[in-house]
Amino acid sequence: MNDLYVILIVLAAVVAGLFVVPFLKKKNIINDNSMEQVSDTFDFVRLVLDVVNVKGLDKNKANFVLDVADLAVDHVAQLYDAKDKVDKMTLSLEITESILEKYGVKPSIQEQELIRTIVERSIEYAEKMKTE
Repeated sequence: MNDLYVILIVLAAVVAGLFVVPFLKKKNIINDNSMEQVSDTFDFVRLVLDVVNVKGLDKNKANFVLDVADLAVDHVAQLYDAKDKVDKMTLSLEITESILEKYGVKPSIQEQELIRTIVERSIEYAEKMKTE
């Protein structure tokens, strides 16, 4: 899979978490228990994919999507407890870096700066939306 696509997918999942968490938290939809249940569901789907032979399904790509989704859920769970913008920034960059590292993607200096800028602007925008 092209490294740029991996970076974009991972970044989209992380940034989405920055907007989804406050909304779901406000509506009392998420809590620690619900996050654990979602993670368990991804584990179950992985097992089903390993056992069932689905014609035309690229298991590597399917597992990649499940891994990113599972790590995004972990990210959301951690963001649930984040207190300020610095915590959110640190968590978001750590999760992005760990997913990219897991898949052997080494972003260039420019890509790293772009990732940092997108996460930073997303956090600022999410904070601004919270106060409106």
